[in-house]
Amino acid sequence: MRNTRRFLITALVALAALPCAEAAAKRYLVYVGTYTGPQSKGIYAYRFDAGTGKLDPVGLVGELARPSFLAIHPNQRYLYAVSELANSTVSAFEINAGTGMLTPLNTVPAKGSSACHLVVDQTGKSLVVANYGNGGVAAFRVAADGRLSESTAQVQHSGSGPDDRRQRALTRTPWSSPRTIASSSCPIWVWIRYSLTGWTLPRPR
Repeated sequence: MRNTRRFLITALVALAALPCAEAAAKRYLVYVGTYTGPQSKGIYAYRFDAGTGKLDPVGLVGELARPSFLAIHPNQRYLYAVSELANSTVSAFEINAGTGMLTPLNTVPAKGSSACHLVVDQTGKSLVVANYGNGGVAAFRVAADGRLSESTAQVQHSGSGPDDRRQRALTRTPWSSPRTIASSSCPIWVWIRYSLTGWTLPRPR
């Protein structure tokens, strides 16, 4: 029986899960992104038993500064992570489904500060990063080998809500559907994807 691979992602402590070799027993690899410091060096993995709910640590599988959000490619061979820094980056890794280890492929500038979210579109050929600090969004091509191009498009948001100190243009969460990429700001902006090279100019919704 063919097993369907699945993944889970959360916004702050990023999780990404896919079946490991024991998929028939409903065991999964779970990837956890962290804010690095004295007790954390990057991305960690666990083996999750869906039958018992038990998590067994694998350990550090990829060293990276402040990988606060992760995403898995639709083909589930590659993992992507933002580094939430003053000059943020986005990194690509190849997944070893047997051991859980991540092999670095490349790292490119995220074109903003405090990158907090990223999404790979359903074709697996484009990736979008939300940069919380400067309220911008950057798009990237994803190559067949999982590597990322330099940014092919950037959009800088502006504006604010009733509270200027809090409700300025802070890009939070891009999401993907077959035809659109959107990010949550104030107001909400939507792009219509027209090709693999970029998106139309945004319009508020």
